[in-house]
Amino acid sequence: MRLSLSPKRRRFYIKLITYTLLLSLLPVIVLSILFYHNATSVMQRELQAANANYLKQTVNALEVVINQVSNSFRQLALDKVIREFEDFPRGTYYETLAGTFMEEDLPGMYTYLDSKKRLSANLGVFKQSNEFIYSVYFYDNSKQLVMTSDGIEYEKEKFYDKGWDQFAESIQAYPSFMDLRSAKQIGGGSREVIPIVYTSPIAGNYMVVNLDAESIYKSFVSKLDNKSDSAFFVLSGTGKLMLYDDSNALNVKIGASDILQRLGTSLPQSFERDYDGKRMLVSYLQSDFLGWTFVTAAALDDLYGSVSSVKGIVFLAAILLALTTVLLALITTRHIYNPIGSLMQFIKSKDQNFQNGANAAHGELHMIRSSLEEAYGDRESLQVRLKESMPANQEIFVRSLLRKHSYTREEIFERMQYFGFDFALDGIMLMVVSLNEAKAAVYGGVEDENLNKLRLVDRIEQLLPPERKRIVLELADGMFLVMLNCEPDEYKNSFMLAELMITHARQKLAISCTIGIGNYCKDIFELKRAFEEAHEALRCSTIVGTGEVIHIEDVRLEGTPLFVYPHDKEAALNKYIANGEAEEAKRVFADIVKDLAAQQGRVHYHQIEHAFMQLLGSLVKTANGLRVDMNKLLERKNNLYSELLQLKGIPAMTEWLDDTVVRMANRIGTAFKEKNNRHVEQITEMVEQEIGEPISLTFAADRLGLNPAYLSRIFKEKTGEAFSEYVTRVRMEHSKRLLVETEMKIKEIGDSVGYHKTNYFIKLFKDYTGMTPGEYRKMLQPDKMAE
Repeated sequence: MRLSLSPKRRRFYIKLITYTLLLSLLPVIVLSILFYHNATSVMQRELQAANANYLKQTVNALEVVINQVSNSFRQLALDKVIREFEDFPRGTYYETLAGTFMEEDLPGMYTYLDSKKRLSANLGVFKQSNEFIYSVYFYDNSKQLVMTSDGIEYEKEKFYDKGWDQFAESIQAYPSFMDLRSAKQIGGGSREVIPIVYTSPIAGNYMVVNLDAESIYKSFVSKLDNKSDSAFFVLSGTGKLMLYDDSNALNVKIGASDILQRLGTSLPQSFERDYDGKRMLVSYLQSDFLGWTFVTAAALDDLYGSVSSVKGIVFLAAILLALTTVLLALITTRHIYNPIGSLMQFIKSKDQNFQNGANAAHGELHMIRSSLEEAYGDRESLQVRLKESMPANQEIFVRSLLRKHSYTREEIFERMQYFGFDFALDGIMLMVVSLNEAKAAVYGGVEDENLNKLRLVDRIEQLLPPERKRIVLELADGMFLVMLNCEPDEYKNSFMLAELMITHARQKLAISCTIGIGNYCKDIFELKRAFEEAHEALRCSTIVGTGEVIHIEDVRLEGTPLFVYPHDKEAALNKYIANGEAEEAKRVFADIVKDLAAQQGRVHYHQIEHAFMQLLGSLVKTANGLRVDMNKLLERKNNLYSELLQLKGIPAMTEWLDDTVVRMANRIGTAFKEKNNRHVEQITEMVEQEIGEPISLTFAADRLGLNPAYLSRIFKEKTGEAFSEYVTRVRMEHSKRLLVETEMKIKEIGDSVGYHKTNYFIKLFKDYTGMTPGEYRKMLQPDKMAE
């Protein structure tokens, strides 16, 4: 219909179709060519990256296994069982004894046999420490003796596994990894093993740990080498094949290739080669620790074939696009206004203002613009609300990690970034801080309670090492979560941090809290377990006590006794220190150390460290209550907690705290005496200067800011008489002087000394002197009375 119109209109449509086809198809053709080449290179890079990732995972897994074996060997060496056997006096002599033994040799022989028995048992335990260990040999050169993990010993020449020591001349490192070998079995047959050699400080002695090659292959390699058109194998340090499937011809073919001799030198990490008519992408990774080379190969033909099929799809899509473009050009002019009309119809149906004809005079484009501005405004408002709700969403996300969830590692990482958490997903210490007080009743109101919670979170943030990544937030009312990134060997420091948190919360914020700590998390997926452990530890506070750091292993291990902290003796110690009784304080501290030392060996060492930290915290609290500067008193500039943490061993910490206790008691005792004397002097001056004013013990205590009972006690200790007795005596003595030295009337004298009832004054005076004021004046002023 369009082409049958006038020539002018027809030329317009022909040009429109032609230009539209050129503009649409030319980019498609160019992009198709670029896509084909880019797709092949991208897919090859992805394959290289995947192969490198597989290799890295396998290398890391095997290095972890070897590190576990090495750690077990170090533990065995630390037990000194090997060294005791090697250094045993006359051990070689006892090995040569035969027939009837002389009586004088028997004691040494029994001790030697016991040493050998313990070594044999430890070799068996060493074998069981790792599922990949097939057997363990220990060779003593001076005795020419081979001991095995099966509890059997052999003379070197009679050992059934011939050739086991063929590496003796080539040991250059610790540990040394040998080539794959076939180990003979005691009952016949053989086993493919990978020997690891650990040398002894004594020349010629060494231990051989034989790893089961088949078990390692099934656990780490076979999952990758499961296709006939791919290969995966390991080359030893000498270039020999290890850990491979010999039924796969590609493994043998590629492994025997001369080009592999140049791995790590001139060859890149990935390269292409033809093997058996197949184009293969070969990737490798060398382990500096093991000295092995891990090699994988994948066929590229299928990869490029898939790219070719994609090229056909792109070509077909180009044809369909051309047809679609023709149709589009035909209907463009007629329906060019349709999008605007449809958009206007949609706006009018959704917006009440436009339904009422508002803004119609401004034109359709203005109406569309106004509607879009309103939509964007709504979007910005939603974004603001989302930002305001971010803290709540953060808490919801963290809580979800503490429960069973289906997040992948990538999803967790993405959400961590979205919520603004700078936190690593591996190596995590988790603790739960629980408040012990009764909420608002303690703090004086809900507002004060919430402010104190914020202060506690800030204090925890300040105490955590600044270089450590952390997450600190309130999980529930009175319960806070602390997660900290750390290495396994730094994990025990978290207990000291927890002690500092409790001490600072108590001293700086007057908050009592208990902290439960779960076991170390290797990755983020162990958080649920660690959180449950921390909760379990907190539930044991009824046994251990509140205001403590409770580690799950301290309260959950079967057969491990609970650590008992001497709270009553701690209270007695602080009481003696506050009273300045140095000898009693020193005696009680010795009892505390004795109680703690008695538990050494039955509980974790760090629990005893915590006890010393807790004891220091109570001393600091006592000093703060007495307004004594501990650092100034002890003449120390550094943080007292840091000083105590740096001490190694119970004796050093005991000596440090003993000195602190004695110096505190002596200094506080001296200060108390000086302070008490000063208070008593102030009281006596007050009574003498204000003798006519109504003075009571409560009034004097208020004037000095003291407790009346305390003031009464120190006054009696200093003067030997009660406060009321002293006031009465001073007033009576002053009255006696007035009676003798002045002409004042009895009533005036009573008023001047604070007794406004004359009869009461006369009674007190008579009780004090044995006579009335008149009789006393008459006795001392007879002449004046006569006049």
